[in-house]
Amino acid sequence: ATRHQFTRAGPAFGWVHDSRSVFVQAVASLPIKPNLQYSIIANIATWIILFWGNEIDSKTIISELGPFIDGYALITASKDKHVINASRVEFGHELIIAQSLDRLPGSLIYQTNAFSNSSERAFRKINAIQPRYSYLYHQREVRNSKAVSKLEKNITEDVLSSFYDLICSETGKDFAYANLDVMGYFLCYISSSSTQIKVGSGPAHHDKNYKLLSFAY
Repeated sequence: ATRHQFTRAGPAFGWVHDSRSVFVQAVASLPIKPNLQYSIIANIATWIILFWGNEIDSKTIISELGPFIDGYALITASKDKHVINASRVEFGHELIIAQSLDRLPGSLIYQTNAFSNSSERAFRKINAIQPRYSYLYHQREVRNSKAVSKLEKNITEDVLSSFYDLICSETGKDFAYANLDVMGYFLCYISSSSTQIKVGSGPAHHDKNYKLLSFAY
């Protein structure tokens, strides 16, 4: 769980599953100037979305609940009846910008604690992040792209282990994957027949214990 200035503990990541489906989500807080004219905090939406899982579209829930005092970026991935989907919704105040993962092999969606390139102009008026930090967050996206592209060329059958090696990286100091401010990590691999989840507390390190969960359909 994570803590936010306007709310109680909330789901930084979570999942629900049954015998035929799985729904996972990861949340990143966005640096938005709070608007206290509104009454709903973004964290409420993430709890409700996690509760309903595949049954109700995430953007629909966000649209019905808003506008919001603050803002989040919500990444979701799901498998239902052998169909796998992934999407991102960035929302804050009355703004909502959604993007679905392209079905072409190798397609990617990135998110840091900053607005994506596709939403930055729309959120500019309510952006509360300092310019120097905005640059660093976007540089992390660039590093993500390069790292994943390199990883794809050498990826093994154990997909989670390959990505675990990536998030153990301490390159980038305060903006490294395994920086000291990381409270927990969550990796998920979804296929048409099973889901694997690797989760642990604190920054990821090769000598630390983690939990590995597997669900078959």
